[in-house]
Amino acid sequence: MTFEEGHPVVPGRYNPSLGYYCWDIMLYYDDITHSQEIHHAYQLRFWEHAREHMLDEEFLPSLIETDRAMFVTVKSEQKQYNNAENQALVRIGNLLEIRTRVKIDGKFRIRFEHETYLKTKEKDSTPKCFATGYVDMVCVHSEKHSILQIPQTMINEVAIQSNEEATKTTPARKAIIRKKKAPNLTKENIDESNVIQWRVNDFDTDFTEVVYQAKYLQYYEHARKFVLSQNHAASELANNNLKLCFYKSDLTFKEAVRPADTIDIVTKKPRVDGAFRIVFEQEMYKDTEHKNIVNNAYVELICISNETNKMAALPKAFIEGLEKL
Repeated sequence: MTFEEGHPVVPGRYNPSLGYYCWDIMLYYDDITHSQEIHHAYQLRFWEHAREHMLDEEFLPSLIETDRAMFVTVKSEQKQYNNAENQALVRIGNLLEIRTRVKIDGKFRIRFEHETYLKTKEKDSTPKCFATGYVDMVCVHSEKHSILQIPQTMINEVAIQSNEEATKTTPARKAIIRKKKAPNLTKENIDESNVIQWRVNDFDTDFTEVVYQAKYLQYYEHARKFVLSQNHAASELANNNLKLCFYKSDLTFKEAVRPADTIDIVTKKPRVDGAFRIVFEQEMYKDTEHKNIVNNAYVELICISNETNKMAALPKAFIEGLEKL
């Protein structure tokens, strides 16, 4: 057994019956929040580790050295299923099985599809689907940071991991989900109380010198909590022994954010979607006039009972509080 950042992991393997590369990692104490949940930003980190294991840790550095090619995230989407059965498996020592498959999507883009399953260490443990999603990445020149056609070496590696012939490419595919583009949250249609400003730190970045993709989810979460704190809406949840849990996110990356950048995070007035769900639309800007968007997010949260770990209706007082934001 090897270790990944202190995590005991089982070597990955391709499962032809599933059509996925499967990689197991043990849950550690800092993967689980005080409310016995796996934070949704951690999923992107787990998925990235699975991608690196699938492609081989020696292949990616060689791709940069020989082809001057690297990949940056342009879009990600994930859904997380926080039902009672899954919550019972979120325990230190249990395993996450990360399933990954990869396909070339045109000359410049590559898509990784991921599924996360929870299970115990017992051999006959039945994996429970915990999260699903995809990450779209584009190939860029490692020095010029311009769009670059995917090298043949990468196409061959993807074909191998997909159990295909080494020179066979995959046709471009449509996105799993297409939604109408939300309007930009400009100065004319936002409430200034729904804007927070954030200065980017070095520890928010990765080795490519830009903000790591999972950090965007944390930025947006801070902004959502700030918005909900503007009145007593959030306290209505605690009064009813309820909490808001992450269900789904859809992020689009338009421009890199770097250390020392100051960003404005704009949160549109949240809206209730049905009895259990609340939807946030958020955007990120480097300029205070909010003309040049660098990232936007669509996030769905669901209301969960702390007692049963099942969905519960949003309290009327909470909904009324949202209307006053």
